[in-house]
Amino acid sequence: MLNSRHVSSLPERYAMKRRLSKVLTTALSLGLIVAGGVTAYFTNQASTQQIVVSTGTLAIEVDETLPLQFNNLLPGEEREVSWTVTNTGSTGVNLKGQIEGSWDDEVLVDGGLLVTDLEAFVDNNWLSLESDPAGISNEFYLSPTQSEIDLLELDVSQELPMRMKFSLEADIADEYQAQAYGLSVHLAAKQTNDGAVWPSSY
Repeated sequence: MLNSRHVSSLPERYAMKRRLSKVLTTALSLGLIVAGGVTAYFTNQASTQQIVVSTGTLAIEVDETLPLQFNNLLPGEEREVSWTVTNTGSTGVNLKGQIEGSWDDEVLVDGGLLVTDLEAFVDNNWLSLESDPAGISNEFYLSPTQSEIDLLELDVSQELPMRMKFSLEADIADEYQAQAYGLSVHLAAKQTNDGAVWPSSY
């Protein structure tokens, strides 16, 4: 004879297993949904329009003031020549320069003609860039300290008048009579940015 207690508990156990299985299945499904939701971040994207970058220009021009030829210069006489430097580029620049000269007759020793003063017209005053009665031989800088420290900036389209004084040595030898001397001032410009370097040559 079957025990009635066991008979009545079988369906309950079966029903309980089914409920437990359903709960586990539901929990598992929820777990998958939650796990999927953690990794589903919102995303979006955007792009700029084309950015056009053009390079600047760095350029200077020299406009010389007449006379560019001096005749009949005698020993001990002093003359002056002037010119204007213009920043024709698109960025501010620093300037430096060097004076060179030589006699047309290569037999003659360089010297005899001395560049004694070099000035730039800055803030309505003539600023001395180099001055030496024995002749300027070093590079010069557009600077109030006559060095590469505290370089002045020549702004875009700004004009810089410059002038130079030179003379023939008072005790120059006779063989320099009726001779021609070619004198040039070479200028170099660089950007004013930190780290910018001078051109490798004039």
